[in-house]
Amino acid sequence: MNKLLQYTAGALAGIAFTASAEVVFQCGFRNPEDLKSFSAWQVEPEIRQDGVVLSVPQRVNNASLTLKLNPADIAGQRLNFSVEARGTGIAPAREPWNGGKFQSNIEAPGHHSWPSAKIKLGNFDWETLAFSADIPADVTNAQLTLGFQDSYGKLEFRNLKIETAATLLDLRRAANMGFADPVAGDGKGGWSDQGPDNDARNFKWRSPATFANVPFAVIDPAKNNGRSVLTMRAANFPAGLEEAEIPAPAGTVGNHLYLLHTLCYNVPGAVGSVEVTGNSGKRQTFEVQSGRDIGDWWNPKPLANAFPGALWPNNSGGRVGLYVSHFELDPELKGVKSLRFRSANRSMIWIIAAATVSGHRYDPPSTERVVTRADGRWQELARPATPGIVPGSALDRSFLSQENAPQDRIIVNADGLFARESAPETPVRFLTAAEAHDTIFKECATKEKTREYVRQLKLHGYNMTRLHYFDEMLMRDAKEPLQFNAEVLDRFDYYVHCLKQEGIYLNMDVMSSPVGYTPGYAWAPDPQGRSFNFDLYFDEGVRRNWAEGAKKLFTHVNPYTGKSLVDDPVLAVLTCYNEQEFAFFRNYRNWPKMAPAWRKFLQKKYGTVEQLRASWGEKLPAGVTGWDQVPLFKAEEIRDSGNRGIDIARFLTSLEQNLYRWYAAELKKIGYSGILANYDMGQEQRYHLVRQEMPAVFMHSYHAHPSAFISEGSAMPQTSSIANAGGVIRGLNSMRQYRKPLLITEHGHVFWNNYRYEQAFVTGAYAAFQNVSGLTCHAKPVSVIPAKLYQIRPFSLMFDPVIGASEFLTAFLLRRGDVRPADGRVRITLDPEELYRARTFNDGMNSAHSRLTLLTGVATEVLKPGAQPLPPETDEVVLKTSGGTAVVNNLAGFSQVVDQPGNPFDLNTFVAELKKQKLLPENNRSNPNDEVFESSTGELLMDCRRNYMSVDTPRLQGICAEAGSKAQLSDLGVDELTTRGNLAVVSVDGDRPLRQAKRLVAVYATNALNSGMEFDEKERVTLRKIGQEPTLVETGRFRLRLRHDRADRFKCFALGIDGTRRAELPVTAKDGELMLDIDTARLPGGPALYFELAEK
Repeated sequence: MNKLLQYTAGALAGIAFTASAEVVFQCGFRNPEDLKSFSAWQVEPEIRQDGVVLSVPQRVNNASLTLKLNPADIAGQRLNFSVEARGTGIAPAREPWNGGKFQSNIEAPGHHSWPSAKIKLGNFDWETLAFSADIPADVTNAQLTLGFQDSYGKLEFRNLKIETAATLLDLRRAANMGFADPVAGDGKGGWSDQGPDNDARNFKWRSPATFANVPFAVIDPAKNNGRSVLTMRAANFPAGLEEAEIPAPAGTVGNHLYLLHTLCYNVPGAVGSVEVTGNSGKRQTFEVQSGRDIGDWWNPKPLANAFPGALWPNNSGGRVGLYVSHFELDPELKGVKSLRFRSANRSMIWIIAAATVSGHRYDPPSTERVVTRADGRWQELARPATPGIVPGSALDRSFLSQENAPQDRIIVNADGLFARESAPETPVRFLTAAEAHDTIFKECATKEKTREYVRQLKLHGYNMTRLHYFDEMLMRDAKEPLQFNAEVLDRFDYYVHCLKQEGIYLNMDVMSSPVGYTPGYAWAPDPQGRSFNFDLYFDEGVRRNWAEGAKKLFTHVNPYTGKSLVDDPVLAVLTCYNEQEFAFFRNYRNWPKMAPAWRKFLQKKYGTVEQLRASWGEKLPAGVTGWDQVPLFKAEEIRDSGNRGIDIARFLTSLEQNLYRWYAAELKKIGYSGILANYDMGQEQRYHLVRQEMPAVFMHSYHAHPSAFISEGSAMPQTSSIANAGGVIRGLNSMRQYRKPLLITEHGHVFWNNYRYEQAFVTGAYAAFQNVSGLTCHAKPVSVIPAKLYQIRPFSLMFDPVIGASEFLTAFLLRRGDVRPADGRVRITLDPEELYRARTFNDGMNSAHSRLTLLTGVATEVLKPGAQPLPPETDEVVLKTSGGTAVVNNLAGFSQVVDQPGNPFDLNTFVAELKKQKLLPENNRSNPNDEVFESSTGELLMDCRRNYMSVDTPRLQGICAEAGSKAQLSDLGVDELTTRGNLAVVSVDGDRPLRQAKRLVAVYATNALNSGMEFDEKERVTLRKIGQEPTLVETGRFRLRLRHDRADRFKCFALGIDGTRRAELPVTAKDGELMLDIDTARLPGGPALYFELAEK
């Protein structure tokens, strides 16, 4: 057993529970004097050597001993009741709650409860009965009953004890919010005011409640006017409590204070404080620190002074919860008179659910580490001696590439899609391989390796690569700025030459490294405090470095192609600076450099400080009289939704727009005429304004991002992307702009999430449905170098067989176009000024609107000032923006939307309207109330509550589903599925449909983990060790049927992950269907994910 965390003074450390409870009442029932405190009703108690005997020969309504307790002595306490009992001939009552009784009766205004312990029927020997009861602070009556109700027999009792466990502070009067929040952003309701998809309605508790072994009194909102928690004031919830005083019952003693609380919109630093006033008059104040005493409610994990006490899934598909924290009280307080909670008034929302004072030092629960090992269910995956795909095998996707070399420049055509300049009417989609920052060093060490590596990219179906952090590669070993590494540059030149030979385009970041084209290390904090993503806004020297670096790299003539990149169509797209939104996420060392621009912006808008004060009110400090005194905002204040927040948003938007214009002008100077974009991560609606002048939109987002990569304690949400209605693709597509390509340059269902098999369908299929121009799963999906250690890691795809299977299917879903684009479109118009008037500039697309992504095409038209929306086209509906959805930006490198609907747009009504307008067929199975969504084409079906999705196209059919699911699609029937996963069949015979193809591949992707991975819990959320090889694949059995014109002419082969045929498996045929019954735990040579069906 492993003790994760134990409480001690001011922190969590290892001291076991030793303190004894205070005894309220105790008697052995061995002396007649013991009965003086009791009143008897319809029974004559008899004291014997073993205890008191209550004999009732026939059924009575009530025969009992009753002990009355003094309310003043027990108010606000958790009481533990225990007694030893023996029974003879205990008769059953006519109601299940009656019979033998060991029960308390607790009364308070609006409260009446009867906590009890169950007494057995018939005969039983001496045993201990026990129960706990929470006594309200305003208790008016309390008593204990021992005896019979509607029953009879003989009961013997001895060694009765009533003890106090803790004082449970009464938060009812101060509580201002409930668990459930029906409407987002209205300043009332529940939790953090983020709406029904992101509240605590799924928090399950019962009284008496214990969390992480600590007793707490959780407020029942049904008994407190809907209020159950203290939600403190914050920039993200200005309607919260500035402070709250909680009186303690008279005589409260104890050396330990425990809080049950959590955070929303977490950022490092002080959350607030707790001031404890003692019975002595002395005060003690605790500053509550994020990251030590409390953490974000999403993916809770143990901290120095906080232990996850309650966990539950929210309606957005996240794993959320409350923490238990401990604070050592000063003995000089001599007990507790009151607590005062104060908010630090920052961006994070502090939510307090309960507080307890006790003499106990409670240990948090011990947990036994879960270690992944090979067994009957998890079996070792056989890997080939050399990584890669065997040419000509069933896994070879090179036939998807029709062109020999990319001679044409990529353009944006009249429909807002990528196309080749010579054939603008034919859209081009890209399946992109995201290169690791060390690709040039490892995979391209020699020309022979480079050729083989690029050939493998084509065999994997990729027609574009994204070179990431190439500036960092070029500056390896540099002593001076812009001193490119000649060996790296030569390897890159040959790599580009090979890309051209294989018909693969190039996507690059002009700059990714925080130190740009200067000496330094990109993967650690810079000693000089440089952060070029921020510095580019205000430092002319950094801008020169960007411009000169771009010029040197992109005008350099490649000796192998004879062209510079600005003149070579192989360079299809450029990102100016990777994820530059991060510039304003942290208070960088150079943050003060922004102050002059901020003050100039305000002075231009307001003219005088007096006008600024009239707008900002108390947000402008009282002593400010001149512009040079106006304080610069902090990073955590950016999400302020007041007038000051509007100014911050307008200011940042103008900075970002102007920087992009500068980038575009500099690249134009050196002759670049290709596609350019920037700000590839932010899903806040104001980024529509930033991207308005860009020819395309690039986006990043992930489902299930680890909290701290593979560090010990890193937490991974074990949630389904289907359960939250495809939130990852909805968030990405919410940034789609009308008549512009959407290129997803980073995405992923990240290792070690149990549901990453959903990636191909949730992201790949819906991207094809939305006619997205490209997908890039991050990162490094291909390697040709035998590894020293085949270890699966987040964002390193090459060794993850589950993501490998997803990329295999995505090549057909998206690039071959197996999923048909939506027949119609909903165009959502966005008025920039309305964003500010409605104060939704920091929100994402309304969650009801984003769910339209699952039904039909969706794009946003950003209106210019004073302009009207374009007239609706055929098969198009135009809507106005309404409401918003909270955006969570994660410092680990991604953003995601968190649903918070609560606006007048009703999705159910709109689905009916879409059917009326013929944008959805009448038989469309969508039912938003039940979270069921079917695409307008009928090819995609998502049933969120079942974690179920199906793809039903002529060339590819399959399901993502939980174990036990069955399905019948157009040609594919699934009769058995014993392990959750993705089960699909795809034609790999050119463009032939399943029924006619001579070669098909069945894919069964479940889960894969490293051997020896260690987790804190069976759900595999909190990582302790990343493990090592061999890879373990979760096995399962499936039975499928497939209609085919020549069903009786097929052989089946289990394939290795390189496509080699490993073993022939039986195939049966009947009535025009071929049938497979495969148990992957029983295959020769170990489990397989791919099964080739080849015509004899």
